[in-house]
Amino acid sequence: MRKARFGESVLAGMVIALLAMTMDRVSVGFVNRDRSFARRDWLLLGGLPLGLGMLALVVPALFSYPEPWLIEPAERINQSLLGFVREYGLALDSIKKNAFLFFILPSRIGLSGTIAPYTFGIEFTPFLQTLYWSTLALVAAGALWWRGWAVCLVVLACGTWLFSGVTQAPWSAFLLFVALAAFSAAGWRGLALAIGVGAYILLCGLWERAMLSIYLTGLAVLICFVVGMGVAMLASQRDRVSSMIRPVNDTLQTMPQFVFLIPVLMLFQVGEFSALVAIVAYAIVPIIRYAEHGIRACDPTLIEAARMMGCRRRQILHKVMLPLAIPQILLGVNQTVLFALSMLVIAALVGTAGLGQQIYIALSKANAGLGFLAGMSIALIAITADRILQGFAARRRKAFGL
Repeated sequence: MRKARFGESVLAGMVIALLAMTMDRVSVGFVNRDRSFARRDWLLLGGLPLGLGMLALVVPALFSYPEPWLIEPAERINQSLLGFVREYGLALDSIKKNAFLFFILPSRIGLSGTIAPYTFGIEFTPFLQTLYWSTLALVAAGALWWRGWAVCLVVLACGTWLFSGVTQAPWSAFLLFVALAAFSAAGWRGLALAIGVGAYILLCGLWERAMLSIYLTGLAVLICFVVGMGVAMLASQRDRVSSMIRPVNDTLQTMPQFVFLIPVLMLFQVGEFSALVAIVAYAIVPIIRYAEHGIRACDPTLIEAARMMGCRRRQILHKVMLPLAIPQILLGVNQTVLFALSMLVIAALVGTAGLGQQIYIALSKANAGLGFLAGMSIALIAITADRILQGFAARRRKAFGL
């Protein structure tokens, strides 16, 4: 990583990933065996490796792998990646700039801070602000009529967040929103936890850093949810797609976190967009796994009943299977949040400015106090998100009688 040698890093990471996949397949195979081990199996398992080991004592090629047989593709991988950057550098830079201007920056400081003559070419005048709030009110009213209060409040929260941004929101309003969500999901214990976590972060003077981490994590989870749900729905309906993405998921989940940073750094340089891409690549696996499992685990009798009523395949997926899979999907979102927060510290090496950067600064200065406070803040944020999502998942399971 210090030399930005992606070839060497990805080969070493693939060794770890392949070892993990091998142990996974072997352990699952032992569990699913339809018979117990016989004496012949034990003799083969112990005798053949022992015999080959004794033969290796007299045959050098069986003891130490011959160097002339090595392929060593690391340099080819490095040159290929460098060639790709030279060929498509302008396009990659354009993707980075547009994503930052139209997606990352509005999420961080809101449209009120983003829309300006030097960015969008217009001024966010009071008339445009009034038009924005009026449109939001109409959309919220439509959501209230169509889906009820819950969807209406979600629309209002998202619209307010888009206007002011996460980092510009008043601490009192944001803490109240999280506390009410925790109370709705987990009752009084969730409310006490959310207030306690907020008080800890405020009193430690880490609120601004925590909001930067929350906004970047929220963006990563949103992207993971949209992309992951699309992949999961496709994989749940087609076994071939499921078998194809399984090794990809295994590789992403077991690949060392630092390996994700090198290609991202070479493609997009240092910045929040690079950190966002690295976090998404690492955290997208849980939502795919949990969502696919939840959809596949739906009661076959309910699916058959929907089919007998004349529902098409797409209607069965959207009207029957997805609603029943919501508890598993929420658990997948929960794990995605935890993965994103854990990757946040590593992503500080490529340009984040939140709690992860505070931990990195504390590490470089051997400041145990700052490192502990920032690390505990990330842990408490993760615990709060876990309790909220677990609570909503439990309520859905109870509503379905599961």
